[in-house]
Order: sequence, then structure tokens, then C-alpha cells
Amino acid sequence: TKMSGLLLKDFYTIGHNAKQMILILLIWAVCFLPGRDGSTYIIMCASLCGMMTATTFTFDDKCHWEKYAMILPISKKAYVLEKYVLHMIFSLLGVAAGTTVTVVADWFQGMRFKGPLWQVGLFGFGISMAVGCLFLPLLLKYGSEKARIILLGAVFIPIILIVALVYLAEKTGAISTDEIAVVFQWGIPPVFIALLIISVLISQKIFEKKEF
Repeated sequence: TKMSGLLLKDFYTIGHNAKQMILILLIWAVCFLPGRDGSTYIIMCASLCGMMTATTFTFDDKCHWEKYAMILPISKKAYVLEKYVLHMIFSLLGVAAGTTVTVVADWFQGMRFKGPLWQVGLFGFGISMAVGCLFLPLLLKYGSEKARIILLGAVFIPIILIVALVYLAEKTGAISTDEIAVVFQWGIPPVFIALLIISVLISQKIFEKKEF
């Protein structure tokens, strides 16, 4: 199918970066896992692997792939949707890699992971996809180089503010850790689905207006 063809193209494109990514994840494992819970590591792996989608845009820009793709029997909607599917696959691979390394590291250290692994993996996947939902429209609108700069303000500042608010709420006693967990558990899924739908529609509209 057209979708599988686009996915294969991006996998081949990003393939030479696989060794570098594995090396980075192993270095992070050495830095973050000894004596610690692996939750942060799993989330970081999901986010880092998800960001590999941006690298495919860099290669597309360099070889003007978008212009070439538009003379092929590929619709603009399919082109956009493939990038979201790719980001989803990379994020899941990141969760799988992070979880596997965490389980192995805990076994060697004689530790037991705190809390259900699937919840941490799901949360890491959600974080990575949320970043992608904000990042992908920027990539389609401004290109890989400008989008990376805009991302700092569009994504990381809100994340920092949310973390700061949660920290202050816990310190002041305005909300308990258990209450925050309940909010995340029941609030994130509908917000994520809504964000994903809105992001895809915005991206498709941006790409529809592009001239090649």
C-alpha cells in the first residue's frame, strides 16, 4: 500500500542513525538507571525515539522529497498521516527499548520496579505523542530547521510550567500526589485523543495549502 511504502522509505532513510540512537540510549541507561527507578528512563526513551520523526523531515528537506512525492500517486492527506503513524511507531519502539533495558538493569541490581510497568510505558508513549502533536504541524509549516527553534517555546515551556505547578501544588498541600495521579489517569486519554485529532487536521490543512 501507499502508506507502507512511505513508512519503508522513512525507515530506510533513518536506518543509518539506528546505531547512534542505541548508543545514546545505553549511555542514558548508565547515567539514569543505577540505583534509581526506571520510570524517567522509559519516558525519556519514548520521547527521544519519537523525535527521530523530525530527522526524516530533515532528509526530506535536503532532497526535496515533498515536491517529488506530490507527482506520485500519493495524496497530501496520506503524506501527513504517515508522519503521525511513523511518530507513533518510533514512540512505541522507544517505550519497548526503555522497558527492556530497565527490566534487565533491575534484574542485575536485584531491584524491583515500583508500580505497573505498563502504566509508565503508556505515560511515556502519551508524552512522546503529545510532543509530536505539537511538533509535526510546525515541521510541515516551517521546515525542520525553523521548527526545532520554535519547538523550544511551543513545547518545552508549557511542560516546564506544568511540572512547576504540580510541584508547587504538592508542596503547598493544595492537591495530593494521589489526586494528581487520578487526574493524569482519567484526564490524559481524552485530552490526548482530542489533541491528536486536532493536530492531524491542522497538519493536513497546512500541507494542503503548500505550493510545490
